[in-house]
Amino acid sequence: MVIRLINVSKHLILSIALCVAASFAQGVPAGALLDAPSTPQEQQPVDLPLISSNEPLVKLSGAPAILISRPTYAPYSTEEKTMYISSVSQGYFYLKLSALTGYQVISMDKAAKSIPYYHDHTRRISKNAYIESAKHLGASYLIYQEYEPQGKKTRYNIELYSIVDNQRLVSKSLIVDLQKFETSLEEGLGAVVNALPNQISDYTREFFTASVLGDNPKIVETFGNTFASIGDFSEKRASAVSGELEKLANGNKKFHLAQMLTAYACAGGQRYDKAIEYQNELISSFGVSNPSLYLDLAAYQVGAKSYDMALSSVDNAAKEPSLKPQAITARAEIYEAKGDYKQAENYYLQLLSEGGENGLIYFKLALVNIALNNISGADSYLSKAASAGYKLDRGSYYDIGMRYIELSNNEKAIEAFKNSLAITQDYEPAWQQLAKLYMAMGRKADAAECYVSLFQINNNAYKDDLLLAGEIYEELNQTEKVKDVYSLFLARKFVSATVSVKLAKLEAADGNCEKATELVYGLESNSSVSDDVRAINQQCGKPDRRVTIPTGSEYSKTKPIVKVWRIASLVLAVGGAGAGYFFDTRVAAKQKDYSNLQYDASQKISDYTDNVLKLHKDIENAQRNRDLCYAGAGVGGLSLALSITLPIIFTDK
Repeated sequence: MVIRLINVSKHLILSIALCVAASFAQGVPAGALLDAPSTPQEQQPVDLPLISSNEPLVKLSGAPAILISRPTYAPYSTEEKTMYISSVSQGYFYLKLSALTGYQVISMDKAAKSIPYYHDHTRRISKNAYIESAKHLGASYLIYQEYEPQGKKTRYNIELYSIVDNQRLVSKSLIVDLQKFETSLEEGLGAVVNALPNQISDYTREFFTASVLGDNPKIVETFGNTFASIGDFSEKRASAVSGELEKLANGNKKFHLAQMLTAYACAGGQRYDKAIEYQNELISSFGVSNPSLYLDLAAYQVGAKSYDMALSSVDNAAKEPSLKPQAITARAEIYEAKGDYKQAENYYLQLLSEGGENGLIYFKLALVNIALNNISGADSYLSKAASAGYKLDRGSYYDIGMRYIELSNNEKAIEAFKNSLAITQDYEPAWQQLAKLYMAMGRKADAAECYVSLFQINNNAYKDDLLLAGEIYEELNQTEKVKDVYSLFLARKFVSATVSVKLAKLEAADGNCEKATELVYGLESNSSVSDDVRAINQQCGKPDRRVTIPTGSEYSKTKPIVKVWRIASLVLAVGGAGAGYFFDTRVAAKQKDYSNLQYDASQKISDYTDNVLKLHKDIENAQRNRDLCYAGAGVGGLSLALSITLPIIFTDK
């Protein structure tokens, strides 16, 4: 049977080798998928299948808008520490294309409010979902990207869609050397820019070719993965990670993209002073060639309530004539933030008079009229927004809710926040605002439910909120919910002696002594809860755990034997672990050799097959030796533990 399996394996490997050889004969590069193009390719514009024709495109005035997708890893691929490819690419195209005269790029913040999981790199967003989102946001174009890591290289696809004309304008596939990541991104950028009608100034052309990733690929990888770890942005997550991003940005001044993304993360964590600092650094390098950077700076200055500085930044952006509509919108938003809603309304009306029907601006006018307590006027503008194709999404409902909070209309605010949650129930800002409202209204049980929901979205970020929910339920004497909350906390592998004791008390009161004593096992030595632990054990009829150290003559007689036992066990444990580690490194090395093994056209197929089989055998032998050594280490560790405990147990008191 073994011989037969080996023969089958040889035939299988030989077949694979023949396929590889045939692929090379056709010019397929090493590492490429069989369905991937042999060289970077561009396709001619093609018509797309009709996209959701039952819903109109959102009408927006001003320059055509571009929505940039978060690059997603290719279907059927596993994401393993390569999220930086996505986060860095996304930021690169946003930074570069925002300088393209005659176009506006939809901001990452606006896209994140509208598109669920836009920043959550653990979630895959489909191409169709992006197309629908582009329509909803009023984008004329969509840049859709996919990538698939293949060893030291990555297959990278970039596509440009015209949403208005229902066409795919560009489809380019690249095999990217991650050590030359920026060169490949620049090639993809060129394909997109060349497909869009534009007149590029010398400043812009210089900016497009300027390096923004620096010269240290390892720093780019670390920074990108750190940024991606923020996930679907929330204040807590952004604030927690922004400090690490700052360290990387400060130590690599040539890494200009890090300045932009660090500013964005700091703003997400409401550290607006830092966001302004990093955005100003970016502007000092590229403000002339990319004046739209001033609009982002103005947004951060609004967050810091530096309204006059924000207006000044907008004036700098407006020096570029093509940015005039965005500048008018920015001024309106600044006056909104100041609370001067009449002046904000005037700017929005100016935009309508100059640019025509605009679904987004109608919605902005609705928000302004809610703030002015003109509810009928707000309803009228919401109707006009719908007619212009604008569809309320989670971000829109959230903004409406915030307006009603300003009017102290809590019930309407709650209704809006619940609409923001919709079916997915995972928009953190809406849950946070609901919790604040419920607490202010004295509806503590409802607030506790919000805290539990936040914890379910992100355990690490909201573990303290879950404990707050438990305290609320304790205060309300809702014992079963207290038990549910604390059980959930411990089930997620969080450790708290206080929580364990609280839950144990409840279980003991219900007569579930087995579970109660299990919860407090090993906590007797914790001085902060030791009295409670003893009381629980006494209530459940369990005696105190005491360890008696033997001192009798019999133990003294056996002590040399025990010493030898312990030393032998320790040698076996340490030696086994060390040998196991050595063979583990051999496994990793051989697996790396296997991954890098490529067929050379000048090589005999039989030699290639023999190399594959030899590597297979070497890996199997190293894995077997590693497992045996680690097993020996485990036996030695167990023997050492027994050599300590058994003499104690069996010695006469």
